[in-house]
Amino acid sequence: MPNQKAAKPASNSSLIRFRLHKQGDELVLAAADEDALGLRHEGNGRVLDLVKFASFYGEETIEAADLAPHLSACTSANLVGEKAVGAALSMGLAEKGAVVRIGAVPHLQLYRARP
Repeated sequence: MPNQKAAKPASNSSLIRFRLHKQGDELVLAAADEDALGLRHEGNGRVLDLVKFASFYGEETIEAADLAPHLSACTSANLVGEKAVGAALSMGLAEKGAVVRIGAVPHLQLYRARP
C-alpha cells in the first residue's frame, strides 16, 4: 500500500519549485510541485524522499505554464508532481506510459538523444 510520510503539511500551491543544474554541456532541469516536496513518497517498490532531497529542486518557483521554455532548453529533466509532469506531457515530450507513480505522486525522467 502506498505510504506518504508528511514532514510538513501539504499545501495547495499551484507553484513548481525548480532548479537548473549545469554539468559541462548538459543542462538538467529538476522540477517538483511544491506540495510534493517535504514528503517521503513510497510505493510500487520505490522510494522518493523529497524531505532529504528537496534541495535538488532548488528554491525558485514558477507556474506550470512558465515551465515550457526550461523544458525546451534542457538536455534532461527530473519531474515530480501532477503539474510538473503534466507540463511535459502537454508539450508532447513524453507519453503517459512513461510516467512512474511512486505512491500517489507521478515521476518522469526525460533525456534528449544527441545526434
